[in-house]
Amino acid sequence: MLLRATAFTAILISAAGCTSTQNTVQSGEATGWVRDIQLEPLRAEVGRPFEATLTWRDNYIREPEFDVKGLPPGLVFDPAARKVVGKPKRAGFFTVNVGIRKQVSTESGHRPSPDERWWPASFQLEVYSPMKD
Repeated sequence: MLLRATAFTAILISAAGCTSTQNTVQSGEATGWVRDIQLEPLRAEVGRPFEATLTWRDNYIREPEFDVKGLPPGLVFDPAARKVVGKPKRAGFFTVNVGIRKQVSTESGHRPSPDERWWPASFQLEVYSPMKD
């Protein structure tokens, strides 16, 4: 009986146009979504070249805007390559906050729509000191 009730509830939710995903989309909202935002690798060594790639799944973003904060000294985000690059200058744990959204129109009088919201993610980047011989 419980299995039938669960299946019936899933059908009702599906029929209402709602989805239950990592980033919930409510009925009547834009159907755009961004999922599974990843930044890899998350370990770097002070003074060594580092490169981490930002990836995600989406259903509508072709030329996204990015907001990346909290990078350690020596690292920068390259939006064209969608990578964090550079040589870290200091050891520690850094919380890197990433936001992704569809490019917003720059037309005068443009009012942002729900699908122009930021999709956030946070990552813990570890920068360690080189081992001494």
